[in-house]
Amino acid sequence: MFSKILTALCSRKILFWSLLTAVVIAIVVSATIDNNRQQAWNSDLSKIVSLLDNRADNSAIAAIESAKFIWGEKPQLNFLQARAYRHLDKQEDFYPLMEKAQAGGWNIKQIEHEKHLMEIQLSESPMPKSVLDQVLLSDLAPFAENADALFKAYSLQWNKDGIDGIVNNWTTSDPVDKHCLPYYRGLIGLVNASGEEAVEFFNQSISANKDFVPAWLGRGEANLLVRKNQESVVSYAEAARLDPGNRSALTGLAYACIASIKLPEAEKALLELNADKDTDTQLAKKLARVYVEMEKEDKALEILKRYHEAWPLDIEVNAMLASIYQLSGDDKQADIHGALAAKYQQKRDLIGGLFDDAMLDRNNVPVRLELGSSLLDYVSREDGVKFLKQALFLDPNQLDALNLLQQYYTKVGNKFEAKMYQVRISAAK
Repeated sequence: MFSKILTALCSRKILFWSLLTAVVIAIVVSATIDNNRQQAWNSDLSKIVSLLDNRADNSAIAAIESAKFIWGEKPQLNFLQARAYRHLDKQEDFYPLMEKAQAGGWNIKQIEHEKHLMEIQLSESPMPKSVLDQVLLSDLAPFAENADALFKAYSLQWNKDGIDGIVNNWTTSDPVDKHCLPYYRGLIGLVNASGEEAVEFFNQSISANKDFVPAWLGRGEANLLVRKNQESVVSYAEAARLDPGNRSALTGLAYACIASIKLPEAEKALLELNADKDTDTQLAKKLARVYVEMEKEDKALEILKRYHEAWPLDIEVNAMLASIYQLSGDDKQADIHGALAAKYQQKRDLIGGLFDDAMLDRNNVPVRLELGSSLLDYVSREDGVKFLKQALFLDPNQLDALNLLQQYYTKVGNKFEAKMYQVRISAAK
């Protein structure tokens, strides 16, 4: 009898310890899994932040999309993705993501600060320097984020004192990002057309941080300025490697390859930018010229005909079409486009004079308005938009500039910008 009782007690004791061991193991395994998940999340987050800090924005967006597939629509991911789109000036993507981040409970002060940075960097109207300085010193975003937005604003507003102020703040606040100070000094060198000096500053920035995409872009532009075309190719190629799909890197690479007479490489970069289907920038015309040089006139003609349908007054396109048709023996089409190019050539001459006037008198609204309108129709979409926005910087309620920009963004299918200018038109009337 006693042995049976002892056996029963031992069995219960073994069962108890077995259950206790199982519970402990389950807790340890669960804690390990949680710890591993936390480490994986921290690793993904660290990678994304590093890409953003280095302005590898296309790579950051891709990394965030990948993280969302694993972790879901976390508010922090939406916030960081919105920041990447702010770097790219894409308001149509920035604001919906900020709304998602806010709905998910992300810090409202940080969200409002990011929105303020977007407004500042695209501002066409001057702001009191005290307001901009307050933004620069805000701790709601990394110092580099505030400085970047302000530099764009100061550059648009031709505010040299403001640009110098950013550089001075880098020296006094001594931020961790040592590569940024020489980078901004390099940008100032570009503004002053001091190419060799700019190259040296960008080299210093790259030495401090070899992954900082803007420094490679700046060095590429500076090398083009001093006609070191091969060095420019190397710089833009590295920027494109660090941030695949970066439009500035691919555009610069295409231009540098053309300057270096590396036409197949230029073709590759332009095709990656969809230049063969682009009718809103200079890229299609560049690709057409590359094809002409490569004796692929049929491909050039296909691109130019599409471009001409969208922008029939473009002088360069009409001149290229006339040349290609003449080579192919189509005298009728050659005469038509040759006549159009000759007819509008006087506009090119006018544009040159207007540009000189605009540089001499930076407060002249009518000159900027006429220059922007002429460039938009006859030569360059991007430059036309730039001068129309400069006219609005000087006169925010300039109806002709507002109407031209609203029509342009409607034509190119940017509904967000078109609607924004329509609202401004209604307010200005």
